[in-house]
Amino acid sequence: MIHSRMSRLPILSLLLLAAACGGEKASWATPEAALSAGAEAMAKGDYKSAAEAMSAASASSDAKVAYEAYLYLGEAQARLNRTEDAKASFDKAQNSSLFDAQGAQRIAEAWMHTSQFELAEAAVAMGETRFPDSKANFERVRAGIEAMKSGDADKMAELGYAGGD
Repeated sequence: MIHSRMSRLPILSLLLLAAACGGEKASWATPEAALSAGAEAMAKGDYKSAAEAMSAASASSDAKVAYEAYLYLGEAQARLNRTEDAKASFDKAQNSSLFDAQGAQRIAEAWMHTSQFELAEAAVAMGETRFPDSKANFERVRAGIEAMKSGDADKMAELGYAGGD
């Protein structure tokens, strides 16, 4: 009897440790709450938490919430070097009826900030094609890509990409 109780003690300790160390995933009351929490995590640079929250928010039946969530989710995934996941999230955003020039610009900038320059340039080209009235915005991103490639922090700051980020 004592031996069996002693052999269960390490297992019980591991289970308690797992629960204390975050063995459970966060949950939000609503997709809007998840979107808000994810945006806050993005602002703090906590891309893992942001991706988790945005994944939950993307399931929203509200098209606007889902659209924003897919953009943020792609941005977080890009920052986490989860390129294929980011591409899939950005594709979902692009397929939304809400997709606009600002969304295309966010996609291009996400790729630019993660030094995925080919993907950034492809996003700029897509944006220029789909939203020809917004070419000036895409020219700014294109200039940012070139500045990042050359390591020109002053040019990045001049373009509004403070500190190259």
